[in-house]
Formats: sequence, structure tokens, C-alpha cells
Amino acid sequence: MRSILDEAIVRHLGFVRDGRPVVLPTLHARIGEHLYFHGSTASRPVRLAPEDGPGPEVCVTVTRLDGLILGRSAFRYSVNYRSVFAHDTAHRVTDPREA
Repeated sequence: MRSILDEAIVRHLGFVRDGRPVVLPTLHARIGEHLYFHGSTASRPVRLAPEDGPGPEVCVTVTRLDGLILGRSAFRYSVNYRSVFAHDTAHRVTDPREA
């Protein structure tokens, strides 16, 4: 699982906003058991996370594409991949040293 998180370039972050699911591609980093994602202060997930407490419930999905299987028709195509998903509560990083 950790190798997939470390090797993947893009992660998808899912959360609910105004009662509707939203999924955004983003960059990420893993330090120990914590996942960090890049976001400007104007981004939706950052605005949903208060500075002094837990933020929104999120789902993180990371996929590592290992290979494409091409066929003569769309029904013969496939992919080889490894993936990880996790559910947790987002928190805003406010400590400059941690950021």
C-alpha cells in the first residue's frame, strides 16, 4: 500500500460540498502515516477545513497504472493497475514548519 502511495503522481480527493460529491485531482506527499495534499487557500477543500479543528470527511484514491492492454475493439481493451483508497477526516496544516 505505501509503495503505491509513494510511486503515484496524482491522487484524487473526494468530499461532499453542498450535499453533492466532488472529486478533484491533486498532488500529494506521504510522511509516515499522514497524507498531505497541495491546495491553495482559495481551493474548495481548504476552505471547508477550519484552521482550528477537523475538516470535512474525505476519500482519497491513488492509482498506479502498470500497463495498458490494447485490443482490436473497445471490448478487448483493459488495464493493469494497483490502487489504494482511504477514508478519514481532513485537517488544515497551519504550522509553518509542518507545511
